[in-house]
Amino acid sequence: MLRYTLQRLLSLIPTIIGITLVVFLLFRLVADPAEAILGLHGTEAAKEALRRSLGLYDPLYIQYWRFLNSLLHGDLGMSWYLKRPVAELVLGHFPHTIELTFAAMIITAIGGIATGIISAIRHQTWIDYASMMVSLIAVSMPIFWLGLVVIGIFGVQLHWFPLNGRMTPTLLADVHFPTGFYIFYSLFTGKWKILWDLLDHLVLPSVVLASATTALVARITRSTMLDVVRLDYVRTARAKGLAEKTVVFKHALKNAMIPVITVLGLQFGALLGGAVLTESIFSWPGMGSLTLQAIGNNDLPLIQGIVVLSATVFVLVNLAVDMSYGLLDPRIRYS
Repeated sequence: MLRYTLQRLLSLIPTIIGITLVVFLLFRLVADPAEAILGLHGTEAAKEALRRSLGLYDPLYIQYWRFLNSLLHGDLGMSWYLKRPVAELVLGHFPHTIELTFAAMIITAIGGIATGIISAIRHQTWIDYASMMVSLIAVSMPIFWLGLVVIGIFGVQLHWFPLNGRMTPTLLADVHFPTGFYIFYSLFTGKWKILWDLLDHLVLPSVVLASATTALVARITRSTMLDVVRLDYVRTARAKGLAEKTVVFKHALKNAMIPVITVLGLQFGALLGGAVLTESIFSWPGMGSLTLQAIGNNDLPLIQGIVVLSATVFVLVNLAVDMSYGLLDPRIRYS
């Protein structure tokens, strides 16, 4: 297992280098930085001078090496529109996306797996049909429509939750801490209002973001559970007189989890890349909102930094999913 882990970690190096190469070439082919920075009002002489100052006339391999060397030093460039370092902007928004994604994935894992198990156990009953119908509707609903509906019902009509935005408490003047700090602080001090204020703003966007993925996980869990419960070892467990709860959770579920974990990992990586529609609807200051802002302003360095970070995170999440297979299924052996 250790050898396989090291091999997979080493394999990430060419993968990430390939990602940076593709991103570099695509953005060099898509637009001229001088045109994007100076726009229609820039003179040809000014554009020519800017191209020379940016080294755009150097060979591509030299430009790519300069770009890769900057990445290795944590320098993603300077935002053309916001005039701030891209690394600072991306790292400032990324924790908010992690917060929203974790909340959505908790809902997805609990709701989707539980629904799938119940549907498989109650196969071809009204519970099975109802849960699969709800899952089909959830998968089919557009995120932007669902977001507007829940805002209208729970925010405007019932006033249960805030309409949009993310609440960040301030314990010290102008100092904001990570969300995890506020959670532990409220738990240890008993100041539950801080915890509630955080969750209050998180409920609607996380539920909307989790809707489609929860339905997908429920359907896959149901399908894999139906396949597993028909296998001989499950029949043997039942023939031994084991309780149905033990048969389902100890024997069947663990072996049915590999496809489910795969889907959860892929969805987690995709959502970390930026839930653009959800973050836009709820004014959530994450990677999705930052991506829309960068695209709207034609801010190529910022878009480039977002793409590199998102792709790298997706690769790392896939690695974690691969490593979890051996823990779930003892039949899997790595050499």
